[in-house]
Amino acid sequence: MLRPGRLLMLALLGAVIYVGFFAEPASSRDPGAFDPAAAATHEAAIWQSAAAREDFGVYFNTVLLLRDLHGYTWFRAARAAYPLSHATLSFVGQREKYERLLPDLQEAAEDEKAWTSASFDPAAVATAQLTAWIAPRTPGIDQEDVAEPIADELALRYDVSAGLVMEAALQRANALALSGEGGVDPDWPSITRMLTASYASLGDALRRTHARRAPRTAP
Repeated sequence: MLRPGRLLMLALLGAVIYVGFFAEPASSRDPGAFDPAAAATHEAAIWQSAAAREDFGVYFNTVLLLRDLHGYTWFRAARAAYPLSHATLSFVGQREKYERLLPDLQEAAEDEKAWTSASFDPAAVATAQLTAWIAPRTPGIDQEDVAEPIADELALRYDVSAGLVMEAALQRANALALSGEGGVDPDWPSITRMLTASYASLGDALRRTHARRAPRTAP
């Protein structure tokens, strides 16, 4: 028979394991409930780590980003971050046969759909995401052209119109342009500010859409 003290220790250990791996963060799963500044900081860190080919930095910050954006548990975030960070790192050195990244992106999208109960097709979202990634590498196009596939991806992922998220897409396109123009040491504070503005615009659009679609209760 276990002594009371040992029972207490086991209970505390169970609580630590639960909080550490399975408890959801304070943020809600509702679309747009994320902190724009935190999400932007994590994503800028992902870009910076990817540019430096720092595998762990990409993976760790992807875990943080997914947890902040979707309210994942640590366990789910750690699992979903693996294919997404693998695709991110592979894309840095990829210049052809981009379709090889689709399985990883689709796996990450499937995790997101399962957690958020979204209605999108994971394969379609993966294709749209890859198209948005490739757009900044297309010669001779400006930020507005880059923003279009970004808006298409966001619209598909969050079930909204592309026009509603175009401002968020434009801010992201500006951040991408600045990251590409800065050589080995771009202006990361400015990039982070642009990403913060992008996430703030996206969050506002999603919250307004969610509020309109929420069923009204009888008075």
